[in-house]
Amino acid sequence: MTKIKNIICFLVALISFFVLKEIAANSSERFETALSSRHNNDNTSFIDLKRNTPFESINADVANTFKESAFQVALNKNYTLAGFFPNYILGNENAEKTLPKEPKEGKEKVSPYNILAEHLGDSYSWHMFGDYFGKATIYLPVIVGKRWSGWEVFSSKNIENGATYNGYFISKQGKYEGKIVYLGTDNKELRPLDLSITKDVFALMLSSAILLIILFSLKNYYKRNPLKMPKGFKGMLESLSLMLINEVIKPCLREKYREYSPYLLTLFYFILTINLLGLIVVFPGGVNLSGNISICLVLAGCTLVITLFSATRHYWKEIFLPDVPLWLNAPIPIMTFLEVFGIFSKPFALMIRMFANLFGGHVIILILTTLIFVFAPFGLFYAGMSSVFVVIFSAFMLIIEVLICFIQAYVFMMLSSLFIGLTRV
Repeated sequence: MTKIKNIICFLVALISFFVLKEIAANSSERFETALSSRHNNDNTSFIDLKRNTPFESINADVANTFKESAFQVALNKNYTLAGFFPNYILGNENAEKTLPKEPKEGKEKVSPYNILAEHLGDSYSWHMFGDYFGKATIYLPVIVGKRWSGWEVFSSKNIENGATYNGYFISKQGKYEGKIVYLGTDNKELRPLDLSITKDVFALMLSSAILLIILFSLKNYYKRNPLKMPKGFKGMLESLSLMLINEVIKPCLREKYREYSPYLLTLFYFILTINLLGLIVVFPGGVNLSGNISICLVLAGCTLVITLFSATRHYWKEIFLPDVPLWLNAPIPIMTFLEVFGIFSKPFALMIRMFANLFGGHVIILILTTLIFVFAPFGLFYAGMSSVFVVIFSAFMLIIEVLICFIQAYVFMMLSSLFIGLTRV
């Protein structure tokens, strides 16, 4: 499935390249016409792409437009997209008519960039259903402290929308963007000690609680009915657990499989739970935990710790005194260096594999979805065509993502079993 997704991404990139190439060839005159209609009261000369007019002589709004990346221009500027599309794509010779309409007064324009950032990033509050359902928001506790003034606990509602509470506020730009900061003596933003319950942390707690409820319900069933086979969802969990033990854990760990089965099964079900919840767009899902590299790092670190403490003497002997020709270990211990490097490269590969696959899948689906908001201002026809395209491809990608959720949980558990088993030789 990963190969299929890579092929789709390659084809989309290839098509985008040729489309953008054609757009660039036809964009100069149309862009100048579109902007001139909006700036007819401004006598400042506009850019001439063929003469390479310097930015200093261009209207500031136009200069800022060109300095931004193409993706940000398409998302943040109302008029840029129409200016870049050639006539035969827009189907209208009048550039002014094809320009997107400004949102009505009092209505906030939908920003695809904000949609991407809200879903993939962390925050101090959780918008459960979005603005279209009454702005249902969970305000999470903020726990911050300074070395000289102690700890403070308050609701994140006190610092929303740029508000300041006891000197703390959320930075809007710079290296601390999106983080709680306070101003130092020189008006420089400083980070306090931050132990706040953020959206990712709360989603992690919620996912763990859901998993515990499911597994303890199965445990209580066995306690009440020790000789009766479970049915339905509980029966599916039992069959899946037995398959993982007999087909993966036991062949890797042999007679020691009972010692490590609780950790490995917990690893599988936990990753599967956070992956599936990340695909649900409403509460309690919608948080891409497996696309957070910190979560992947902790899971890979747990496997590394168990691997190191499970190693036998023979394993450590092969690491530091491998049975290789002398010239490979003296005067420079080349093989020892490679073996030590391999100890840490294995969990690193676990971390990157899960992070890249799950994060990339979410990004593809979200970008496809935001195409609706990009094309909607150009009229009903373009909104309808983009919606059909988005629904078809998003549904296809979502099916692949569900399979990848199971595959990544299975691969992570299988490789963890394999790495632990290699240290038991």
